[in-house]
Amino acid sequence: MPLVSNPQTTSGSTRGNLQNPNSNPKTVKNNREAKMINNDAIQNVYNKYGDFSYGSKAGSKGENGEIDCSGLVCKILDEKGAINAYSADKSSQGLWMGSTNKKTYDDAASFKQKINNIPDETIIAFSTGNSLSDNRKYGIDHVGIVTVGENGKRYIVESASSKGGPSVTLLSERINELEKKNLFSNRKGYGVIFTGEINYK
Repeated sequence: MPLVSNPQTTSGSTRGNLQNPNSNPKTVKNNREAKMINNDAIQNVYNKYGDFSYGSKAGSKGENGEIDCSGLVCKILDEKGAINAYSADKSSQGLWMGSTNKKTYDDAASFKQKINNIPDETIIAFSTGNSLSDNRKYGIDHVGIVTVGENGKRYIVESASSKGGPSVTLLSERINELEKKNLFSNRKGYGVIFTGEINYK
């Protein structure tokens, strides 16, 4: 789901191969930061798809060098051996609905109070008011996955148009970025940020 246009790299994010900090001289510092991700499954998927472009069509699952938000999360779930536990609906909303221990947050402020308690491999979804969510009960139109780095910090791994494709960003920075751009929308009354643990059953 496109959050915003104009791809850009922010101070806490990186695109490209996690194992090759010299692939883009302008993001050497960011790549070093991303290499602190301590999760083999997520790193394996990111190494394979990190240089892909954002999928301009909903449902881009890694074909023709493009992948969208739900496509990237599906690749991680597949790497974890969990994808078969999810229903045929593998949209951003479907992936959250198929998770366990689901939680919702009415605003960014309430989420940020809990941010340091979010477990590794948490599915995180958003309601931004995009037209894609018009026919979705909870209004969810974007999804990523949270991982905990060796430094104990939380990162979001996602594919978004604003990042030009897959990226790794400090979760706190990403939430602040979306908040400043007024991209959280609680128009359906269920919340703006949604989390859930991977379902293996």
